[in-house]
Amino acid sequence: MPSLPRLSLAAALLMPLIAPAARAFTVDHHRGLLVMYKARSGNWLGCGPVQCLQVAEETLDRAGDLVTPDRLGEPYYIGSIGRCDFYQTPKAVESYEHNARWVLKRIETKC
Repeated sequence: MPSLPRLSLAAALLMPLIAPAARAFTVDHHRGLLVMYKARSGNWLGCGPVQCLQVAEETLDRAGDLVTPDRLGEPYYIGSIGRCDFYQTPKAVESYEHNARWVLKRIETKC
């Protein structure tokens, strides 16, 4: 039986999900995007407008603080794909910060 083509994470975010247990969500590409996931150790890794973590943090809040500048506001949950939780910031990113496309490209193999 031939295998089905694998969608990239970016493609999965841009099209509605059809699985019964899944809920579709959209990403505003002008605002900050955080993607958080648990490492095998149980600690948290993430990627956002500031950086992608290479060392896991003990708490989700600490990991989120390290990947998001305070000026973007408090991130809010928008959805999940696989083991990744997606959060959006209320304010738009500046030109010197990483946009949603940059974040998605770096984490697509993690989810």
